Amino acid sequence: PTSGTAPVAIAVKLNGKEILSRTVNTIGQTMYLDVSAFITGGKTAVFELESQAAFTFEAPELTIGLKEVLAFARRTDFENGGLDGFAGYETAKSGNLSVVNNPNGDGKVLRAYLNHTDSIVADSKRTELVLDNLSGVGSELWYTFRIYVPEDYVVDSNLEIITQWHVAPDKNLGEVWRSPPLGMKITGEHFAVSNRWDPKPATVENDPRPEGGLNDNIGLGKWEAGKWTDWVFHVKWSYQEDGILEIWRDGRQIVNKKGPTTYNDQSRICMKHGIYKGGYKSDTDYGLS
Repeated sequence: PTSGTAPVAIAVKLNGKEILSRTVNTIGQTMYLDVSAFITGGKTAVFELESQAAFTFEAPELTIGLKEVLAFARRTDFENGGLDGFAGYETAKSGNLSVVNNPNGDGKVLRAYLNHTDSIVADSKRTELVLDNLSGVGSELWYTFRIYVPEDYVVDSNLEIITQWHVAPDKNLGEVWRSPPLGMKITGEHFAVSNRWDPKPATVENDPRPEGGLNDNIGLGKWEAGKWTDWVFHVKWSYQEDGILEIWRDGRQIVNKKGPTTYNDQSRICMKHGIYKGGYKSDTDYGLS
């Protein structure tokens, strides 16, 4: 808190029930409120702060009064054996997305499979699960997930996007579907991430320049077959200089980018996991080596 009257107790509530409390003793004090234990798989948890007086917080820059909603968090897993908690999927065959036992540990995980002979879905060849994050321009979020490259994975000359943050075009402004503002991919023996941004209200073509920009190959290091890799993405979605893109791999920060991170769009951003293979759209351009 940056202003207010101290000391005063602040309660954190979930669905009207107090789950923890902290006391603000000094203005300017940094408070850490760990609510991870109260986030349930496949659910959206809306937390409230309740206090006896109004406080102004430096982050997330909201004035907190009585029972004003502060933030929300979401956790989704596959432990129930299904795909609950997701907005939908895009795949030619239902079996291409399945929940299986963890090949290198405990629990259930998502398996994504794509064959170059599969039918075209949404104007390309893909097997993707869609998670609606309820976020848009101006939001700041943390994303955590794990990726496992199987031992029999075959490298070909066409990259595949394996996680992407996408946004629908503003069709009222003449936009069509474009490359995602943020996409994680496998290219050859490496992980990489692409980032596109544009301050214009309408990005009519796929190339956001000259006002915007793109970086199609931010290296994230080599992948290792038969091993889980843990990822953390911290993103402030902005088409201005206050944007943030920070990435950690297995607990080590490898990307720290300040500046614009997305398009100037009206629609909210969704997250997709799986395999997107643009090079497979042609019946002959399989890229197999």
